[in-house]
Amino acid sequence: PDYSKILVLTDSFTRTGKILKKQVTDTIATLLPPTRYFFWNNLDYNEIAYRAGDLPPATVVLWLGMVRDSHGIVGNVQEQIAFLQKTLGRPIYSFWDHSIGHGIVGGKLVDSAQQGRLAAGLSIAILNGQPADSLPIIHSDTANPFVFDYHQLKKFSIDQKRLPDGSRIINKPPSTIVLNRKFLLVGIGCSILSLLTLFHLFILLRVKKRSA
Repeated sequence: PDYSKILVLTDSFTRTGKILKKQVTDTIATLLPPTRYFFWNNLDYNEIAYRAGDLPPATVVLWLGMVRDSHGIVGNVQEQIAFLQKTLGRPIYSFWDHSIGHGIVGGKLVDSAQQGRLAAGLSIAILNGQPADSLPIIHSDTANPFVFDYHQLKKFSIDQKRLPDGSRIINKPPSTIVLNRKFLLVGIGCSILSLLTLFHLFILLRVKKRSA
């Protein structure tokens, strides 16, 4: 969507959080001026709720770090995203495939399962005698696809035409053509079943007449 600022949620109490914060800080500085982004680091639920009212209206959220409740407990992915959705009411993006379908808009997600399959394929090739330097280079487009949630796209009026080419959309309702085809197949199946039933009754009546 159109936006003026990016809120980056990070943490520094986990090793992953520290690494991500540094990587994003270094990268985003090369893409946007400092006035277009800001960080909230190590904030718990209460602190986020307190600051929510001061967010600029056209702000999107990049959720990278773990968020703790007021007791210092880190909830699961669904709980954290649900809280951020309810409290901030802004489009939420992330890098992790396990968060899609739970309330984030989407993005270029790290697909751990796909990476595992690709790594296994390379390992098998090497075990079968193929030289490692002859194996193809796996690019991020193959390992980490663009995935978006239809419900979130609709909620925030994000035009699907603006998504990157090749993006996959989950939770998309079936098209009218697909629905009509399904109903047509069901109708044909019921008709065939009815004809078979009538044919069976016809045979039974003929057998009964002959035996009478």
